[in-house]
Amino acid sequence: MAKKPSKTTVAKTEYSLEDFKKSQGIQKTIKDKDLTWVPLSKAWHDAIKLPGFARGFVNSVRGYSNTGKSTAFYEAIAGAQRIGDLPVIFETEGNFNWTHARLCGMQFEEVVDEETGEITYGGNFLFMGNKDLLDRYQNYDHQHSKEGKTPLRYEPVLEDIALYMTELLDLQAEGKLNENLCFLWDSIGTLNGFKSAISKTFTFLSERAIIIIPCNAIEAASEIDTTFDIEYIWYLITQI
Repeated sequence: MAKKPSKTTVAKTEYSLEDFKKSQGIQKTIKDKDLTWVPLSKAWHDAIKLPGFARGFVNSVRGYSNTGKSTAFYEAIAGAQRIGDLPVIFETEGNFNWTHARLCGMQFEEVVDEETGEITYGGNFLFMGNKDLLDRYQNYDHQHSKEGKTPLRYEPVLEDIALYMTELLDLQAEGKLNENLCFLWDSIGTLNGFKSAISKTFTFLSERAIIIIPCNAIEAASEIDTTFDIEYIWYLITQI
C-alpha cells in the first residue's frame, strides 16, 4: 500500500493592508494643490457663479448652437494667458474667429507676409487646426503606433489630438517645455476616429476612440495642467 504524502503545515501570517500597499508601491496618497482658477469674465461669474475654470482639472462646456460656448472658449484662452499658463488650442470646428477672440481678451499678433499678403497669427499660445494636425500626422498609423512614408488618410482624427497632447506632456516631463499647459478643444465630436478615416466610413455613433484627457493638480508636481473642451448636443436621426 502506497504511503500517503505527509501534510505540509503552512504558517499563518498576519495580514496588514499597509504592508500590502507598501509591496505595491502605493503607500502614499498625494494631496492636490489648492484650487485655483483660469479666470473668465464677470458676465460668466454672474451667470454660472464660478470665477472661471478649475486649473488642474478637466472642464467641459456642453450645449446647443449659439449659447455662448465659443465665447467661453475664447475667454478661457485669454484667462490662461493672463495667469501665465500656455494655451494649447485645438480648433477642429474650422471657424475660429480671431476678432471675437481679441474682443474676449486673447492676446496675439498679426504677421503679414509682404510677398503674398497672407496673414498669420503669433503669440503666447500653440494653435492646431485641422490642416496642422493632418500635416503632422497624415502618415502616422495609430493602430500600430508607427510612422509611415505615405499618407494613410486625408482628414485629421481624434487620435492625432491625443498624440500631440502626449508629445507635449513628454516634453514637459523632460524639462524641454517649462510651461503650465492649458489644453482647449473646440469641439469634441467634430473628428472621426482613425479606423473610420482609413476605412472611409462614418461611424461616429458606434466607434469608440479613447483619449486620455490630461490634467494635473497634485501638490508634488511642479506643473499644473488643465483641459477645457466644448461639446455639442448631438441628435440621432433615424428613418422609420
